[in-house]
Amino acid sequence: MEKENHEGKKIPGPWELTDEDVMEALEDIPGYVDITPTDFKAVFNLALRHAVKRLRRFLKASDIMTRDVITVTAATPVLEVAELMAKEGISGVPVLDPQKKVIGVISEKDLLRLLSSQEASTAMQIIAQSLRLGSLKTSAPNSEKAGDIMTSPPVTVRGETPVQDIGNLFSLKKINRAPVVDDEGKIVGIVSRDDIVRTSVFDLNVEETSSEKG
Repeated sequence: MEKENHEGKKIPGPWELTDEDVMEALEDIPGYVDITPTDFKAVFNLALRHAVKRLRRFLKASDIMTRDVITVTAATPVLEVAELMAKEGISGVPVLDPQKKVIGVISEKDLLRLLSSQEASTAMQIIAQSLRLGSLKTSAPNSEKAGDIMTSPPVTVRGETPVQDIGNLFSLKKINRAPVVDDEGKIVGIVSRDDIVRTSVFDLNVEETSSEKG
């Protein structure tokens, strides 16, 4: 989408070919080129869109994952887990054994279940039940450990797993993140739904530029 500067002039997007770009490119080509600047831009934008779609198919977990992963152990108190997630602004953490292998994952939903004494499938159902009961369930959250509430076995992916496959896995399993593990099951990174969305935003920016020029 084009923006304007303080003088009211159009500011080209990062993937937008400008008239100046086209003229300089045409001047660099020896001899006469039978193509108008408008047609040149149209071909470029279409080629860029197709190239981005093609290259995105080759993106793997290792290309987009976060490598500095925040983790806990099975013995970490639940209160510490909640405080860590709040401090770091994250909605889930992998649980590791002493060998750094992923043995589970704790999400916000796992923590919210501590507020409810009944089974609930969504965060809002848990909150509603807690408000209805007017108190926490009888077991004290401070006595719980990460290993008591984690989701296990965890859903994991490999570094070579295609990003498109990870997106499909997230939808199928209804999860928002997956630890990335090596051949021994040890953690090497984590991929979130936000990481995948960012690759889609790149596609959308290119699509937007192409459609505006079409």
